[in-house]
Amino acid sequence: MTYKKFRNEFEFAVNSVREEGRYRIFRDIRRKSGSFPHATWFRADSEKDIVVWCSNDYLGMGQNECVIEAVKSAVDSAGTGSGGTRNISGTTRYHVQLEKELADLHNKDRSLVMTSGYVANEATLGVMSKILPGLVILSDEKNHASMISGIQRARCKKIIFNHNDLTDLEIKLKSLPLKIPKIIHQIWWQGKENLPNRYKFLRKSWLENHKSWSFIIWSKSSFEKLLDTIGNTYFNSIYNSLPIMIQKIDFAKYVILNYQGGCYVDMDTISEKPLDNLISNCNCELILSQLDIYKWINFKLVN
Repeated sequence: MTYKKFRNEFEFAVNSVREEGRYRIFRDIRRKSGSFPHATWFRADSEKDIVVWCSNDYLGMGQNECVIEAVKSAVDSAGTGSGGTRNISGTTRYHVQLEKELADLHNKDRSLVMTSGYVANEATLGVMSKILPGLVILSDEKNHASMISGIQRARCKKIIFNHNDLTDLEIKLKSLPLKIPKIIHQIWWQGKENLPNRYKFLRKSWLENHKSWSFIIWSKSSFEKLLDTIGNTYFNSIYNSLPIMIQKIDFAKYVILNYQGGCYVDMDTISEKPLDNLISNCNCELILSQLDIYKWINFKLVN
């Protein structure tokens, strides 16, 4: 593609946006400290005093004397700018203190401050499908752009319902089957890499009979990371109070199924045939813990 053709393509795209009324021009303004919500609008050939009613500084706290003095003090102590992302250069002490205050205000264990509500929606929705396999998101057709972007990043099934139409939402909800997510969970406390050979052929039987399923082997460390993600202090206290490993593993089974769904099978269990028909019409949790159970008994579960 030549430079001229390249440029023409961009000009066509920009002009199309203009014709559709979607081309944005950002107003050049400066707010007036002490005169909220007034500001000066700097136009190409003049200036104009305006009132800004659409600011997210609803209560004018950005011009509160205490807030202004606190900002000045922080700048005097730490300078300006974050110096980089949290992952690279650490989290600013003031942000850590703010997050603790917010968590306390809302009676939560922790909080996380983001740069905007847009980013918060996008980030939260974007990771949900990774935490909740088999997730289906039902979204209002006129949802905010941040939510649409987050749902797109989630890369899971999405269903759009008519704006504010609860009847349409109910119809679409009823179209979704109540079924167990196709995930098989197993636990080997010492980690997958330390799984004894005597269990590997049993695990292979599950893999061969459930090729369309996801498989997760949980270890002590991966389960404790899940507990941290859940952030439930009550769960943590129960887990830490259990004195022996087998009790912690039993507790882990129920937490995993509660938060991720699917089926749990012990390592010493063999798969003689697929579970698909067994759970296709069931909204339940199935735990298989003895070799002979799945091998010899025909299950019939009633919803």
